[in-house]
Amino acid sequence: MTCTKIVIVGCVQFTQLCLESVLNNGYKISGLITKKSSNFNADFVDLLPLAKQYDFPIKYSSTGNDFEIKKWLYELSPDYLVCIGWSHLLDDELLSIPKKGAFGYHPSLLPMNRGRHPLVWALALGLSKTGSSFFRLDATSDAGDLISQEEVPIYFEDNVRLLYNRVARVASIQLLSLFENMHEGSLSFAKQDIALANTWRKRNMLDGRIDWRMHSLSIYNLIRALSEPYPLAYFTTYNRDIHVTRSEIVDISSPNIFPGKILDFDFDSIIVKTTDSAIRVYVDLLHDDELFGLDFLP
Repeated sequence: MTCTKIVIVGCVQFTQLCLESVLNNGYKISGLITKKSSNFNADFVDLLPLAKQYDFPIKYSSTGNDFEIKKWLYELSPDYLVCIGWSHLLDDELLSIPKKGAFGYHPSLLPMNRGRHPLVWALALGLSKTGSSFFRLDATSDAGDLISQEEVPIYFEDNVRLLYNRVARVASIQLLSLFENMHEGSLSFAKQDIALANTWRKRNMLDGRIDWRMHSLSIYNLIRALSEPYPLAYFTTYNRDIHVTRSEIVDISSPNIFPGKILDFDFDSIIVKTTDSAIRVYVDLLHDDELFGLDFLP
């Protein structure tokens, strides 16, 4: 391999999967900017063991924009910086330090579906596909020129963990090609079509609350979108939040039964009437006598 210097920025499982791919294929990185811990990223992972295993320097930062990080980058003088799994915008000064460019990653078919929580929203909205996009970083969010993009299918049986891993596998293959292109100096770019752009907002806790007046498919999509490693969809009863791990649509026709009516239950699940049919939801607290005694859920 040539002496092209590449620095990675990231702190989540996605970062780890992509890094392992390039490192296991013989490429080296010149350094990693990451975090010691994070209360913000549900999929945070400590990347220090990987740095020790492959013997590359690691620098900790809260946003990536602090003075010490910039000082270190100026001294290192990298050719490229690649940001994968970082929830902060990097400022113009930092982006100007790599001599040949700074690149970011977004798991959607840019310019569509920019913004926050793209895999969660893709599942919650019932999309049949998403994407894996590397692009040039600039002062705007997810709007730089594309350097690599692949379409990724979404299957009805997917939850967010399955989709997360599938997109990470695609991104890892793309990153191998990008590393080769960076070493060869043969990158190519394509403008994003701004007319196709939309931006997803940050989800909040209320977005995860199940309303039994929703259609069964919408509830199913919400539950699979917020499965592990995310906080799980939930319903509230007796002033407590009951979290749901997975669900199955139950095909019944009971137009005279109101949404929220409990139709059946066993030791780990309940079947609840929805607007159009019913849904079986799997929960952790059905040993609770109060839940056994319920006739309907609000």
